[in-house]
Amino acid sequence: MNLEDDMLAFVDYASGAQGVVQASTALWPGTDIRIEINGQKRDVILIGERIETWKFRDERAEDQAIRGLGSGRRGQGSTGPPTSAFRITGR
Repeated sequence: MNLEDDMLAFVDYASGAQGVVQASTALWPGTDIRIEINGQKRDVILIGERIETWKFRDERAEDQAIRGLGSGRRGQGSTGPPTSAFRITGR
């Protein structure tokens, strides 16, 4: 099996949601890890260890504090995985 430097996969979840996974080792000079979650009620974008976008149709009191997570950290680039984690539940 021949492999290239890029990967693209389409994901269908049991709930009917769909997703796309894209990865590449061919980017120069490398980029931070980027995770996007988009939907009818939310937009969340994580770049490296920093939350770039945190928007929900129904705002909660804790949302403002969550938006600042990772703002003092540097991006990871291709040097390794991010060390922080967050979880979106019930939304």
